[in-house]
Amino acid sequence: LPSLRSVGFDTNPMNLQARGLESVEYEQRMTTESPRSTWFGVSVVESGDREELAARSRAFESLPEVGKVESILDALPNDQERRIPQLRRLANELPGPHGERLPAVRNSVVSEHLEVMLDETQGILDALLLREATDAIATVEGLEAAVHRAARLLEVLPPDRASSSLTDFQKAMLQRLDELIAHLKGRARVRPVEVHDLPPFFRQVFLGTDGSLCLHIHPEGDPNLPGFRARYLEACRGIDPLFTGTPALFDLVSELIQDGFRKASLYSLIAILLIVSLTSPRWYDAPLALLPLALGLIWLLGLMQLFSIQFNLANFFGIPILIGIGVDVGVHFIHRFREGGTVAVVWREIGKAIFIAGSTSLIGFGSLTTAHHRGIVSLGQLMVLGICTSLAASLLVLPALLRVTENRN
Repeated sequence: LPSLRSVGFDTNPMNLQARGLESVEYEQRMTTESPRSTWFGVSVVESGDREELAARSRAFESLPEVGKVESILDALPNDQERRIPQLRRLANELPGPHGERLPAVRNSVVSEHLEVMLDETQGILDALLLREATDAIATVEGLEAAVHRAARLLEVLPPDRASSSLTDFQKAMLQRLDELIAHLKGRARVRPVEVHDLPPFFRQVFLGTDGSLCLHIHPEGDPNLPGFRARYLEACRGIDPLFTGTPALFDLVSELIQDGFRKASLYSLIAILLIVSLTSPRWYDAPLALLPLALGLIWLLGLMQLFSIQFNLANFFGIPILIGIGVDVGVHFIHRFREGGTVAVVWREIGKAIFIAGSTSLIGFGSLTTAHHRGIVSLGQLMVLGICTSLAASLLVLPALLRVTENRN
């Protein structure tokens, strides 16, 4: 009887999965090592106000149960009001196009600059050789060779031709520089980034069709653990009473399943009690017929506590099956006994049939214990223990009680 309270309901879905599965291991690693979780909560700002969204995001981030908060604000630049004027001021400070105002090219000045570059590259090479920077040495050697070729061409080409070539090169270089400056000015003349400017992915995830905005609230711990999940949901609902998401939905579904499990078991017991009472020839035959069922279930709970087995989302529906098995045996035994004969005769006639029928069910459900899925294994364990306790109560306790009443008569 104390086991009636000690046997709980395990709502951790990870305890149902097979051990050693790669997907299960990665799920657990993501939960424990990553700030993001596959099970996250959702808070919706129906007004679509970004200030309210930011305030709610900061409130969730302050919770110790929350590890990471994601929203459409992550894709929008921070402090746009301050940074945009700075970009516009920089755009105004950029030089204008050079146009046709090109400085004159003098060969002697170019030659002097090339000589300076050769000296500087040689100094850089010496420093790189000391550091053994192989990749950088190859790059600087290529630059040195190009400068040397340019200086050599200035020496061998006629002055007019060299000056014309340098002028054409300067014109092309400045034209390209003007294009880059114009591009930078265009990029600097920006407007604030709005929600409709974001990629479709962000809008589909964080923006509702009615203009509402949502937050993804990732838990700091494992949301599969019932204790942490309850604390996480309680803390988040303190900020948003309409807090939803996978943890909240799973918690609600688990409660509905447990409530349905208890109600279904209670309703089936009441229906069985009525049917057995109406069909029993004597008033006390109904309690006797239901005795194996009651004892079997009580012993089952004790064995579940002994073997550390809990009810879960995979094995709870085994109880209605055990109720049907337990009541069948008691009803058959009582009705055969009332037809006439001693308890010993009745036991010899139908005891073997009850044992064989129970054994076939035992073998069938016992095969589930060989599965890899731990939820299926727990169902098999529950059914094996329940059938054994029902058979023991039907073939040992019930005949003994009937023998006592038989001796009194």
